[in-house]
Formats: sequence, structure tokens, C-alpha cells
Amino acid sequence: MTDTNLALDGIHSPAWRVALLGRFREDTRAMRVWSRQAPDSSRFPSVFVACSNGMHDLEGVVIGGRRDPDDAEEWDFSGTFVLYDEHGAILDVNGWLATDWDTVIHLAAEEK
Repeated sequence: MTDTNLALDGIHSPAWRVALLGRFREDTRAMRVWSRQAPDSSRFPSVFVACSNGMHDLEGVVIGGRRDPDDAEEWDFSGTFVLYDEHGAILDVNGWLATDWDTVIHLAAEEK
């Protein structure tokens, strides 16, 4: 069953990102992860990732994980990070297994 609330363009679609953030705001489990692991939990997540290991493709917004050792405000995608996807799943992703990456930074309207 296709969800008409989300566009099929994934992370490159502003409508998809806004819809995903809307779902994130209503998901208490995801909000708990974010409040524990965010660099600033008063802001909404802003890093959207599409990645693949050649067999599985994932898209979503990063809500947790390790920090970049050189910049504590950035996520370390060479380690494990937590992704919230369009189905409401909270996934631990092993970044070192990804063979293809794409990221989009999207600041929610409340943050501007």
C-alpha cells in the first residue's frame, strides 16, 4: 500500500522531508531517541540520508548515533547512526557498510 502523504522522490523532495518530520514529531519513541542523542534537542533533525549497501536501500532522517570526532555538531557516518524512516521505523544503520550515499540538510521552518 502506497502512502500518498509522502512523495516518491525521497530525500530530494521538500514535501517528503516535511511529511517525514511531521511523523517524527508525533512519534514519542523517535522523539526520545532524538532528545537523548541530538546536539540540540530543541531543534528538529535536519540531516536526511539515502544510503545503500548494494542490496538494501534506506532513506530517512538521522536522529542519533556517534558524533564526528572533529566536529561534535556533525554525525559520524562511518560508524553506527540511527535513522527514522518513512514507515516510522527506527533503524540502527552501520554506515561503514554503505557503498552509496546522499545527504540533504533541511532546516524545518521552526528553525529559520
